Amino acid sequence: MSAAEFEGITFKDKITVQGQELVLNGLGPRFATMAKIRVYVAGLYVPAKTSNPDELIRSKGIKQMVMKFQRDVSAEQSREAWEKGLEKASRDYPGIKDRIPQLMSAMSDMKKGDEMIYSFADGKVDIIVRGESKAVIEGQDFIEALFTVWLKYPPNKEFAKGLLGSS
Repeated sequence: MSAAEFEGITFKDKITVQGQELVLNGLGPRFATMAKIRVYVAGLYVPAKTSNPDELIRSKGIKQMVMKFQRDVSAEQSREAWEKGLEKASRDYPGIKDRIPQLMSAMSDMKKGDEMIYSFADGKVDIIVRGESKAVIEGQDFIEALFTVWLKYPPNKEFAKGLLGSS
């Protein structure tokens, strides 16, 4: 199977989730500072490629975000990053506030080489850390809020551009 690569980090071009084949839409690097210290590279898998952020945010189909960590990140650092993004996204999705603690509880200390996967299906997201499900959060509105953070309020502009298939 062929693979896509971002600065030495490889991702499969296609994966199968719940019997459905998904294609790699794009790869987005997450940087920690203006000095461009790479935290992880994320690969977004969808049923059909698109560069339209609104389409990705609102789509109800199976999707998966795979994050490959390139440095150690504490659970607290992950929670702080989510708080910043969700503060903005919750303006558009005020009903998600009661589920944010579930997301925060799923954050774990990540080591270089670890994977975190957000698997989306049937109106819920399963957060998987090193192969173990840490939380399943219900609601299409919550899914849309996560994608809003990633694509409209990204931690760095290269992240959203990459996930949308642009470099």
